[in-house]
Amino acid sequence: MTAETIEEFKANLAKKSWIFNIKWQSWGNSFSPYYDNSEAKCVEMPFPKKASDFAYLAVNLPMLTGMDAVQWGGGTLIFTDWGVWDQQASLAGYQMVERIRSSFGEHRPFNVATVNRFRQDEHLILTNFILAALIYGWDAYYVPNHRGCFVHISHDEWCCVVTERSEDFKEIVEPRLSDPENGYRVLTDSRFCMPATSS
Repeated sequence: MTAETIEEFKANLAKKSWIFNIKWQSWGNSFSPYYDNSEAKCVEMPFPKKASDFAYLAVNLPMLTGMDAVQWGGGTLIFTDWGVWDQQASLAGYQMVERIRSSFGEHRPFNVATVNRFRQDEHLILTNFILAALIYGWDAYYVPNHRGCFVHISHDEWCCVVTERSEDFKEIVEPRLSDPENGYRVLTDSRFCMPATSS
């Protein structure tokens, strides 16, 4: 696991735009990623209704694609907002994240280096970070180490997966939409999907 600032992360994404193709939009004091093509779709994922389901979501959220289900290829979790609901309760989360990161030699505070990169053998470490976002009510984005999608976790207790292209939507989302009891639904208006403008 390695950590970096959001500026470092954006610079790395720009160097690999041929892989990720993710843009970043500012929203007041915060920001969010988005795809700027007409095929992008945003789909709400069911948020856990009980505490025992949080671990299930945290473990399985990075396994959205068939490729990752066979062998997870690593990914990045970016914290973008925290302390919204209860600053005091969030302190436990900050300390947990900082203690885990210190075991990898990362000693910068939680709020300085908010981007956390995980190698393909660090899936269970990522699970702890996703759990922190779910439990403490932090905004976070999960970006896999390949193009095609990213996931948003909101402090308002909802999650969504954003697919870049029609082929990604067919692979990741269509099988989950086929059963209404899964709780997935397509969002028709989303800041994560902005149609490309003609030049």
